[in-house]
Amino acid sequence: MAEFILNECKNSKSDMVAESQEILGMKPKEIYSDPKKIAELAVIIKKQRGQQFCMLPFCHTLEAEMLGGNINLGDETAGARAGAPVCESIKDVLGLELNSENLARYNNMLEATRILKDSGENVMFCITGPIGLLTCLVDSRIVFKECRKNPDVFNEVLDYLAKILIDIAVEAAKAGSVAIEYADPPAAVSIVGPKFANDMCERFTMRFINNLSSNLGKIPVYLCPLSATKEMKNLEEINVVTKCPKAIKTLAN
Repeated sequence: MAEFILNECKNSKSDMVAESQEILGMKPKEIYSDPKKIAELAVIIKKQRGQQFCMLPFCHTLEAEMLGGNINLGDETAGARAGAPVCESIKDVLGLELNSENLARYNNMLEATRILKDSGENVMFCITGPIGLLTCLVDSRIVFKECRKNPDVFNEVLDYLAKILIDIAVEAAKAGSVAIEYADPPAAVSIVGPKFANDMCERFTMRFINNLSSNLGKIPVYLCPLSATKEMKNLEEINVVTKCPKAIKTLAN
């Protein structure tokens, strides 16, 4: 069984969002409704982490919100997180569509990206993998149960979400992002175990990252080490970097 690149995940200061929001003195809803404030928060977090680039968005809930998920945007102690599930099964996710009512925060992130670019900042836009997305829409126990019991439906859902995620990344690149991160925290080997994690790499992640990189052209993809196996090292040949972007100071040349 393939080993995961856990030693390359050193993000001890990964979550500076709550602390940085205090500096602005604003509630998350106020920040997320204003692209200028989003850009300002991104710069504050960048300085707090000691980095030379900004990262957007600030959580792993944006894609689920775009599909109609119930998202609590957070407070002074914790960041955005999922609320009550909106789907009873993973198959229900196939009936969800992107619509203007749910895209406000995403559109503001794109505008914030443009603002940051125009001010001379480098922006990395982060997308969340399918397990993280699904567990914001469906009860996590149901997600993992149906992944095992209904593999055909699971594969169909993966394909559906893959297209949405690639479109999100491409639009972020058009807005001025110079790098894209892919991470799927709930699918980390330390949470789901090596068997499931390795199956996700073989079934989805490797193919997805290849397709994502192909659609992005010269823009590099930063693949979270918790979502990657050592066998995926050769992905660097197609402009993929297997390093935790929250633990580095500068982007790869």
